Amino acid sequence: MRKSDHSNRNRFADFFHKSWIQTAGEGWTRQQISVSYVYSIVFAIIIIFYSFFSDLNWNWAQMLATFMIAWDLGGGVLGYNHRAIKVRQSKETGRFHFFHHNLQHIHPLLLIFFQNKTVLLILLGYWFLTFLLYVEFLEITTDTGKRKLSRTGEKIVIGFEIVIAVMVTILSFTLDNLSSEYRIFGLICYWALPVLTLLLINTTSAFQRTTSIMMVVSMILIGMFITIPEGYLWFIPVYYLKLLTGFTAKEEITEL
Repeated sequence: MRKSDHSNRNRFADFFHKSWIQTAGEGWTRQQISVSYVYSIVFAIIIIFYSFFSDLNWNWAQMLATFMIAWDLGGGVLGYNHRAIKVRQSKETGRFHFFHHNLQHIHPLLLIFFQNKTVLLILLGYWFLTFLLYVEFLEITTDTGKRKLSRTGEKIVIGFEIVIAVMVTILSFTLDNLSSEYRIFGLICYWALPVLTLLLINTTSAFQRTTSIMMVVSMILIGMFITIPEGYLWFIPVYYLKLLTGFTAKEEITEL
């Protein structure tokens, strides 16, 4: 192997290592991060395989969207349920980042347009762009431990994300070729998130993790009364375990 190839591989590995630390907190070993990346990819691949074995007849756009959603949530549910993120969250003084982080997870809104290839791909592109922007520009700077965005900047981002979500919600009622069952599932799952986030961050820190688990279980129960898209039975618990129990809930932790 040439020296330049080895150097490029190291830079590539360093980029993914630093990106994980930046979003999930200090305290991860390289081996743990590698396992988490592999798990997220395998998780997504298994769901795609399931679509073939169950004859769901997904087109390439639906498979791409499903893979991206599963990859993100599968990795995030690990990254945000590690002790490292709890140490970081225990030191946070502001609350805005909880909202601009959770609001950019528009995965349930994507599912509303699962049967409309054009809108699905547009929203998938929008989500992936916000994902990259969040990692690169809005998260923690590893050298300083400080958030890159000011409080005013966070408010602007939150406002923008709410506008987009409202526009997407309105659009879901104007297109004729959308399933009402997908719409109900997507809207309940997405708009429940900011409401539950607001309730959770106003719960005492000592009880936030327990409260978040109750919220996840409650959403699973709600899922019993609505139609869940085929191939997405896993979605509700993974989505809320990542964003409520993982990212949002604080714990009274001092040191790693």
